[in-house]
Amino acid sequence: MTFESLAELDAQKPRAPGLYIGWKSQALAGRHALGGGVPVFIGFVKPGAFAADAPRARWFDGWERFTHVFTPNVGASLFLMHAVRGFFENGGERCLVVPVTEARGMEGAHALAAPLDEGGFLENIEEIDLVCVPDAMSPLLGEKHEAHEERDSLDARKAAAVAVQASAMEHCTRMGNRFAVLDAMSPETAGVDIDISADVETRKHTLLAAVIAQWQTLPAQHGALYFPWIAVKPLVALAANQPMQPTLRVPPCGHIAGIYARCDRRVGVFKPPANEVIEGALDLDLNLADTDQAVLNQAGINCLRERPGWGLRVWGARTLSERPELRYVNVTRLLLAITRELEYHLRDLTFEPNNPLLWEAVAERLEGYFSDLYRAGALKGADPREAYFVKCDAETNPPAEREAGRLVAMAGLAAAAPAEFVVVRITQSADGVSVAGPDMRV
Repeated sequence: MTFESLAELDAQKPRAPGLYIGWKSQALAGRHALGGGVPVFIGFVKPGAFAADAPRARWFDGWERFTHVFTPNVGASLFLMHAVRGFFENGGERCLVVPVTEARGMEGAHALAAPLDEGGFLENIEEIDLVCVPDAMSPLLGEKHEAHEERDSLDARKAAAVAVQASAMEHCTRMGNRFAVLDAMSPETAGVDIDISADVETRKHTLLAAVIAQWQTLPAQHGALYFPWIAVKPLVALAANQPMQPTLRVPPCGHIAGIYARCDRRVGVFKPPANEVIEGALDLDLNLADTDQAVLNQAGINCLRERPGWGLRVWGARTLSERPELRYVNVTRLLLAITRELEYHLRDLTFEPNNPLLWEAVAERLEGYFSDLYRAGALKGADPREAYFVKCDAETNPPAEREAGRLVAMAGLAAAAPAEFVVVRITQSADGVSVAGPDMRV
């Protein structure tokens, strides 16, 4: 027997022995109890910036609080500072920042990846659901102490960047409830100078080929790749002692993470973080044509686009996964959020007697949660029976499973995919013009 609230349970005053469950529906099913759109930013600071006993990570709920700790004197990297600023500009509310001592070449790559290693302290922080490493694209990763040819240094920088991003994705997959927001290569990282006017199209195609090669190198796991970089207003404090530049090109991961948080708060994790304005971005590093995006989109690379009267927007919502059912960012993040939610709300049932009463309790909680998801629009189907199912009974828990101390519940759901392609078919006939559509293709 279930009740919508503890107050209803008290009003009924149950007298028969048994298990009574109070289920509290959530206002937005996509937002789990631990919160959504909470990233960890990992980036460089100068050696000796913090004392040896300083916290390994710091929480921030606003840009002003961040700048109070990470001042120019600390020597935080430009990429890290602009990523955090972009996060808060785009609607982010809370993030964790992990400062890493600046290093060069593969040594720097290892330093950035170290907090993501198996058994690291980040695994014990439940609130995080996004991982961003803006300094994976740092120029430092391509520099070495000894003299090398420019080509060798460029190749080393690419390898170091991909190694850091691969570590981020492997961390997310290992945790099972986190998602990596990754930056594609810039022209400098790829070794392409798109500012040279001669043969611009050839240089652009070379850059696109380098970005696709980056995608092919990364593991097909929980993460999304965004291209191109964005131009932002430089931080005044950092520009005080040097000539002021009109704009600064930075990786977009912080701004994108803020958009994730904005969509999570406004609708839920099942809202595709696409067709959203990028606040704080002044320009794009490269303007893409539809033909360019067609190639990148098929590779699962999300493009940032600008069109007259539209502003700068995220124009893609694909993951790097090779599994068709995990093709879209919102679908993958919904499944990850469900994992986090159930881990949180089923903990109290651990070590309870493994009997039909417990099976009913698990099934009721799953049913309640999936029902909330369906009502919020996260699942597709004409009715709840088409949207999800839950099974936890003697069939899923035979004696062998119970004797092994395991309780098994089966659940299935149909997540709503975004309408990535909206097709309107117009046919002309002697009788007039008829319109068919829109036809939603995914």
